[in-house]
Amino acid sequence: MASADDRLAMSRLAFAGLDRVVIDDREMRRSGPSFTVDTLAELAEERPGVRLFFLIGSDNLPLLPTWHDHHRLLELATVVTWPRLGHPISATQLASLDLFEHEQEALLKDTLELPADDVAASSLRTRLRSGEAQPAELHRDVAEYIHRRGLYR
Repeated sequence: MASADDRLAMSRLAFAGLDRVVIDDREMRRSGPSFTVDTLAELAEERPGVRLFFLIGSDNLPLLPTWHDHHRLLELATVVTWPRLGHPISATQLASLDLFEHEQEALLKDTLELPADDVAASSLRTRLRSGEAQPAELHRDVAEYIHRRGLYR
């Protein structure tokens, strides 16, 4: 795995030049455990009245109820689910999770209507370890950074 500093640097490279995108390092500056819900609460306090969105892959959606204070997280932000290949989203699946009915309905409603994505970070890391220099899914500057730093070998 890459260090937090490396992941921050790669995020900055991947989103460089995109207006209205801010790479925020507050979770790295926070002492002790850092929870998503705390970050969302801080953002909500800093920008009252601004609607917050939190993007999650459908492969991780079933894990959301294991996150710290997940009900509050769902109050603070609209959780939008990105479809991932092999991880369909269904009312039946959500009904088996520690979610209130209105939370289940919101999660079903706020799913991106896109073809399921089959790219996973774990598979990209495997491809990089096997010597693939420039996976098409990676921003060129990020791939160069990974190579220069010797990450994922």
